Amino acid sequence: MNDLSSQSSLHLPIAQKPRVAILVDGDNVSHSALAGIEAKAAVLGNPILRRVYADMGLRKDWAAETSYLAIHCTTTAGKNRADMHLVVGAMDIAHRGLATHFLILSDDRDFGPLVAHLREIGMQVDWVGKPKVAIRKSPAITVAPKVTALSPLDHRIYILLNAAKTGFTLFHIGNAMKGETVQKQTAKASWRAYFQSKPELYSLIGAGAATLVTMKNP
Repeated sequence: MNDLSSQSSLHLPIAQKPRVAILVDGDNVSHSALAGIEAKAAVLGNPILRRVYADMGLRKDWAAETSYLAIHCTTTAGKNRADMHLVVGAMDIAHRGLATHFLILSDDRDFGPLVAHLREIGMQVDWVGKPKVAIRKSPAITVAPKVTALSPLDHRIYILLNAAKTGFTLFHIGNAMKGETVQKQTAKASWRAYFQSKPELYSLIGAGAATLVTMKNP
């Protein structure tokens, strides 16, 4: 699991914590992972929704878990419908504004488009168990590693973004980089202007305060 200690909300009052929806693909996530799921959700914010999607006839352990709403998804001809139900549930939660942060537990790569859409509309998403992408290396080509000397400010931002893994929005960066004003820290009018001035280091996706900021390999 990702180390999210830098953006932990454990010490915030409940009313100020992000509202977290925990959505579990119970057909490929073991019930034994429950303690870890809850620990991660507590770091992210205040879990207000807990749902597990699975063929409950086959997953008796999840069916008996009273702390989660069990959504029964029948398995037909070797194909389960848990992923479809999870996507519909996530979209409903997002568009009704019930949560601001999603914790999705599954190693099914079909959830990639859902995660991308949720982030595009300003949601914070942590996808645990996402499939690893194999990287092919050509033995005929040797590429020198990119080395960029980071300023103290960029190094601080690098640690922040690296801990988040999925990136931070401009809104969250503004909250995290407390202390001096943006102008004094960056000599720019805004954090957006600062990141845009360094395209070799930063990528911006989206618009407004929900713009996602990621850092290229320094």
